[in-house]
Amino acid sequence: MAVDRSIEGTYKCRLRQQQPTGGDLNSYGEMVLFLDGEQLKGTMFPTYFWKQHCFRRGTWDGKHFHFKVYYSTPCQQWESEVDGELDGDTITGTATAPLGTYQLTGVRVKK
Repeated sequence: MAVDRSIEGTYKCRLRQQQPTGGDLNSYGEMVLFLDGEQLKGTMFPTYFWKQHCFRRGTWDGKHFHFKVYYSTPCQQWESEVDGELDGDTITGTATAPLGTYQLTGVRVKK
């Protein structure tokens, strides 16, 4: 059976977290997704420190994706769990990190 590669590409993304005191915390960056066999791999921008971080062992079922990305700085390490779906060239989902849950939106800019 052929692997559905429709998720592959580079996406311009925004992570948005509503603050309890009002307003939003926004982070912008690029996310790259590709398949290695049936395993989803790529890079995800962090909510801090603007450095791309690689991930592997993600899953993709033709509509939904899931992966965990690990960030490391000189001061701390943390994990973000990302769940979402693809509709054409648009991705939506959530990214859960130690400081809360962010809404993920993105548009493919390159296949």
